[in-house]
Amino acid sequence: MISSDILLDLYNCPADPGRWRLVLDRMCHEFGVASAVVQRFRPSGASIEQTWMVRDSASMRDADLHDRLVNNDANPRLNVRIAQPFQHYAIARDRDLFRADCPHWAALRNRLRAAGLGESIGAGAQHENGESLALVLHRRHDDLRPFTEDNERALLQLLPHVENAVNLGRRLECQENRVRQIEEIADGLPIGILTFDRECIITWANDAAEDILRRSPHLRAPGGRLCAVKSNRPDKFGAIVKTGVVSPFGVVSESLVLGADNEDELHIVIVPPTSDMDQSALLLSEPRRTQTAPIEEIARLLRVTPAEARVAAALCAGHTLKEYAESRGISEGSARNQLKQVLAKTGTRRQSELIRHLCSSVIFQTGNQRQHLVT
Repeated sequence: MISSDILLDLYNCPADPGRWRLVLDRMCHEFGVASAVVQRFRPSGASIEQTWMVRDSASMRDADLHDRLVNNDANPRLNVRIAQPFQHYAIARDRDLFRADCPHWAALRNRLRAAGLGESIGAGAQHENGESLALVLHRRHDDLRPFTEDNERALLQLLPHVENAVNLGRRLECQENRVRQIEEIADGLPIGILTFDRECIITWANDAAEDILRRSPHLRAPGGRLCAVKSNRPDKFGAIVKTGVVSPFGVVSESLVLGADNEDELHIVIVPPTSDMDQSALLLSEPRRTQTAPIEEIARLLRVTPAEARVAAALCAGHTLKEYAESRGISEGSARNQLKQVLAKTGTRRQSELIRHLCSSVIFQTGNQRQHLVT
């Protein structure tokens, strides 16, 4: 019979991987063994390669010794030319994996003894894609008790739960990695993005949103709660936020401009929650702040020279040709000739078309952490 404590702890492992050690310690106690490990493998030529493993506390303490003597490429259990592969939901002992006269098995037993380990029993699950999972127990080297049929039944009952916990942990890890990747991408965007709950408490924000909250005189988050300041329409902001949070799925997002016509003008779009989320999103931008992007990237994008890229960058930053020429110490005629070259090379017919083409490019849309345009 499987202990309820083991099952309860086992299904906590996907969210708290540190509990694997506690689960395996319980297994060691209940089965009377010195070592309990769970391993995941994948095929690699004539061998199977370990891709993941968790161990009990004692095995963790002796991990260096175990890895040097047993848990390595020299282990014949991992060589498909020597050992029989695990079957799906089957018990495996070394005597099932090796012939009685196999010299590799004899060498393995000697190395196990040097690591303080004796007889083993495992339960394995082989999958169609070639991956496999194994739960392996080892007695102490001086413990000569055989594993019983009750031990075998308990292992086979336990293995599907172990497999479920491992698979849940993998899926959770993949989801966390995807979320982490999305957050890293969001941190590279010039537009501020944050989410908040019904109480206007911020639950997540990208780097640009945090920068805007730190410097903008129009929006603050004291104690993590969103509020509008230095605005003649703070109540309007609060009303839009409240409306956005309680709106049903499908309601069009609302927008607001704070500090219109000022250098610190702030544009806000509030996106209501979907039907299964109780969170709203806030999109923030400061349109009067200069976009940034490295000159060399602009040159590669437009296929122009660095000098020509500087002209295009200056125009996108809101400078006139005259202002740019003065900043570079060249004549306005030279700057105009460079602009003509850019227009010809990019196939744009006028300055406004060039600016629209460049400002809508990926390097501008993802450029809030880059250096200034005019260098």
